[in-house]
Amino acid sequence: MRTSFFVFLFFLASRPLPSLAQPIFSANRCPQREGYNTIRRGDVVIVGRRPEARYVVVVPLETPQTLRQIRACIPDAFVAQSSLGSYVHAGGFVDRFTAETVAQLLQSRGADARVVYFP
Repeated sequence: MRTSFFVFLFFLASRPLPSLAQPIFSANRCPQREGYNTIRRGDVVIVGRRPEARYVVVVPLETPQTLRQIRACIPDAFVAQSSLGSYVHAGGFVDRFTAETVAQLLQSRGADARVVYFP
């Protein structure tokens, strides 16, 4: 499990990794990772919910700034609707551990992020 966490951190980093003395994620730094909601197929880019990614990080859309706040970390986040109202779809993942890690990152930045399972 610990190995998976470190592999995930390397996966998220979009820039060269900082020295080990510096945290990779902090309240002031996000990996700005695209691809949680984007699939590239040749020259075509598809943005949206991926069917195989059942664990989804969601943030209730409380203010107009919510989407902008999430996109500071996850540029391909988008607004979606449910029976409970509008929310920001921050990212979809095939495993809960990865989704929880991203949710915690967003929570550290003040977002009301949570993981929802879509069967």
